[in-house]
Amino acid sequence: MNFTRLKPYHFLLLILCLGVSYACNSQQKNQSDQGEGTEVREPTEDELREIGRVVAIEDGAYPMYSITIDFSRAQMQRSMGFNIEESELDAQGLMALKGKEVEIYYTSELEHTMVDMVVDCESILGESAPDQLEDGTKELFGILSGAESLSGDLPTEITITASDGGSVSLKEFVFDEMVQANGKEVTVYYITSGVDMITLLRELKD
Repeated sequence: MNFTRLKPYHFLLLILCLGVSYACNSQQKNQSDQGEGTEVREPTEDELREIGRVVAIEDGAYPMYSITIDFSRAQMQRSMGFNIEESELDAQGLMALKGKEVEIYYTSELEHTMVDMVVDCESILGESAPDQLEDGTKELFGILSGAESLSGDLPTEITITASDGGSVSLKEFVFDEMVQANGKEVTVYYITSGVDMITLLRELKD
């Protein structure tokens, strides 16, 4: 094209068209890049996939959150754990999902939770020790290990090993009294329950 023969308004129209074309191409590229970044992978063998609606979000000890999902097809609600540091979401983006339809991947495993721990006939929980144990509480006497130091933001895995080789591992926040009991004989009382942890969370859009 011979630009010298273009009239001024033709030249301006050409510049405008080139600008619009560049903007459209840039927008398409950005959308493509964003799509690649949010592409949902297939669930692993350990993950379950469900569709539900977020009805409640509660923050716990950072970075953990508890998210309640309503599964309308199963006519049930379930609270699930969520580690925000293992997600692309930030706190604001997570809270914005309340009331929204979402797709989730999650794992469901049995987990042991300590009810009480007794050393030399005294509970390390002090006044917080339960007055009585609920039905289904299990008991194990053995050596406590894994409680060498105080926990940080996340719970620590501790283990009680019996003399016959049997053991139980629990994820707990280690405090001073537990550190002092590390390496000693203890009696741990615990319950076993199913724990669901969200591994992928995204909003469903039309």
